[in-house]
Amino acid sequence: MTRESRFGKSSISIVVIAAVVLALSGCAVSGGQNPRPSSQNRNTSPIDLNTATIAQLQTLPGITPAYARRIIANRPYKVKHELETRKILPGAVYAGIRDRVIATERIR
Repeated sequence: MTRESRFGKSSISIVVIAAVVLALSGCAVSGGQNPRPSSQNRNTSPIDLNTATIAQLQTLPGITPAYARRIIANRPYKVKHELETRKILPGAVYAGIRDRVIATERIR
């Protein structure tokens, strides 16, 4: 074997070993799990459309101060999809929050 072919093989081996070490170190740091869960995987309580404040509503993606005021002004809601059917929010905005909100009726 020539010196050039041995050097080429050892360089490839070093690169492969470095890639494996980097991949494994990422798993060790995060415990093998994604360190930043997506918004859909967070264990947060859903926001109640009938009781939430403007500040709470604005934590939802796509909810501006104006949308938050519209949500509050059109209370009460029997079901959450009324945000879309009553044209309080555009369909795209509602689609982004529908899994993070609820509409509970108050018991009188």
